[in-house]
Amino acid sequence: MKPSDTRLIVEGPVAGARIEGAASIGSAQGKSGLTHRLPFSYRGIGQVAMTLDVGLIFAAVMVGQALTAEVRPSFQFDNSRELAAAAFVAVLFVTSLRIRDLYEPMQLLNWRLQLRSTMSAWCGSFLILASGLFAWRIGESVSRIDLVLFWCVGGLALTAHRLGWLLVLPGAIRTGGLRRRQVALLCFHGVEPGAVSRTLYRYGNAVSMLTTVRRLPETGDFETQVDGLIASVRGQDIDEIYVAADLADAVSLREIGGRLRVLPQSVTLLPVGSLCELLARDRVDLGSTIAVELQRAALSQFERARKRVFDIACALAGLMLLSPLLAATAVAIHFDSSGPILFRQTRHGFNGRPFKIYKFRTMRVLEDGAVIRQATANDPRVTRVGKFLRRFSIDELPQLLNVLSGEMSLVGPRPHASAHDKHFSEILEKYTFRNHVKAGLTGWAQVNGARGETDTLEKMQRRVELDIWYINHWSLWLDLRIVMRTLRIVLTGENAH
Repeated sequence: MKPSDTRLIVEGPVAGARIEGAASIGSAQGKSGLTHRLPFSYRGIGQVAMTLDVGLIFAAVMVGQALTAEVRPSFQFDNSRELAAAAFVAVLFVTSLRIRDLYEPMQLLNWRLQLRSTMSAWCGSFLILASGLFAWRIGESVSRIDLVLFWCVGGLALTAHRLGWLLVLPGAIRTGGLRRRQVALLCFHGVEPGAVSRTLYRYGNAVSMLTTVRRLPETGDFETQVDGLIASVRGQDIDEIYVAADLADAVSLREIGGRLRVLPQSVTLLPVGSLCELLARDRVDLGSTIAVELQRAALSQFERARKRVFDIACALAGLMLLSPLLAATAVAIHFDSSGPILFRQTRHGFNGRPFKIYKFRTMRVLEDGAVIRQATANDPRVTRVGKFLRRFSIDELPQLLNVLSGEMSLVGPRPHASAHDKHFSEILEKYTFRNHVKAGLTGWAQVNGARGETDTLEKMQRRVELDIWYINHWSLWLDLRIVMRTLRIVLTGENAH
């Protein structure tokens, strides 16, 4: 089939016979065991959910009054104040969820988020209502029993509503059970139309006609291709036109948008490939200029501030509690072998910045050059006291000074000697990603078996992968877990030499 062909698909009110090679997406999906058929489209789910919430809130008031009448036979119905309270709560509740996009279909499927947000918004709305009743001095005119029953029944109903979406919506999306909207699809040559059509079908669209076009208007038949789609759409019951394009097609999008303006249907860009990745990134409006975030910092400024407070508190506490041990270690090193008590070596931390790391000296050599040999088991360079210090990682404790000065963090990727950094950055593609955060006294790799000598490329690769996982999943709770696991590992002397 030529790229300039327009295919009519037998799924929806499109006149004309099926063109050879054009499969009916609807027919194919219909054989997949459709079990849910909903009377609204994917785009209408949010409006339906909001309408149901409002209806359930008003129904909860009526049910609450009915229950009050059962408990108190002398109860007289007076709906005016309760209905006003329901309207007030409904506006607060729906608005609270709407501004957080919690009526979006994919958000409705997030059960934990929906349960937490629903109950907090529901209780918050009632708290504001109670505060208003007290401030306006009209609380005596509203039955407290009615309000309590309203809160209980409404909370249960709204929770059941979310559970209903969780039970029905996944099956409807999976089997294509949403009300169909007839759409036309324009794909640039190179975009896989079958995959795009199946995605549109899952979310309530039936692709009634399909056109593929070349990338550039200069190919000669570009205008003919687009005009063919326009002629096919005119006179047909088409709800919307989708244009599927990659970043390489961006030059032609303005031309296509201009030509499709003659049609009354809405035109929606369906980005694929690199264009989809670009548009999914965060953006900032700088006046009339749009700035798109190509790479996000590992930690935000607020997260870095929290981590820094944690580091300072732990470093100060550690130095004060361990001061007798630090003093005893210094004395032992002094009498065991000649040389300085502290060993300083150049390492690289956040953004590759060099700094001098502090350690208790455990060897007879002080290497800090272009060639540095890693310590191994039974290394003859290690002193008698040094063996004990390295076994229980006591030699690392002076790095609390590096943490306090801000050169290091308590938890982070362990810094390596400059010579090793240079070597591994040349052979491991993601090695330098470790410098997106400060180097740490301990790290996720060290508490997951990647501690000690890295005498093979596979060992270093695993350490890098664990460090990257930590950077991508950082939290204060994770830092605390790593510190506690480090204490256990240090006491056993695992992988230390």
